[in-house]
Amino acid sequence: MGGRAMTDFPFHREFTRVPIHIWGTFRDDSGELLTAEINNLSMRGCHSSTFEGLPEGGRYHLTLFTEDEDSALHFTVEARIVRSDPDGMGIEFFELPLESFEHLRNMVLLNSHDPAQVEREFREHIGIRKAG
Repeated sequence: MGGRAMTDFPFHREFTRVPIHIWGTFRDDSGELLTAEINNLSMRGCHSSTFEGLPEGGRYHLTLFTEDEDSALHFTVEARIVRSDPDGMGIEFFELPLESFEHLRNMVLLNSHDPAQVEREFREHIGIRKAG
C-alpha cells in the first residue's frame, strides 16, 4: 500500500464555520423559490437542511434572513450548490455585494466561539483584504 491515509493530511477550512439557525430562500432567474433552514455559515458558504434538494452546480440568488421579526435582517448572495444529499445541501457563495459581506461577517462573528480567530481569518485572507 503506497498511499497515505486521509488522516495523514490535516483538514483545514479556509474560514470558520459557525452553527446558526436562520432561513434562506433560493431563487433562480425564472423566479422559482425554495425555502430552507441554514444550519451553519461561513464567509465562503453554508449548509442547509431541506426536504427537497436543488441540483448540484445550480446557481441561485440566496436571500438569508433571521427569524427575529424585530431585527428584520436579510441580505442576498449569489450561490452555487456544490453538494446535494439526504442531509441537505452544501452551498458556496461566489458573489457578495459589499453590504451583504458586512452582514455576513457580523453574523459569523456574533455566532463564533472564537471571534479572535475569525478576525484573524478576515485580516489574513488575500481575497478579502483591503487594497493599499
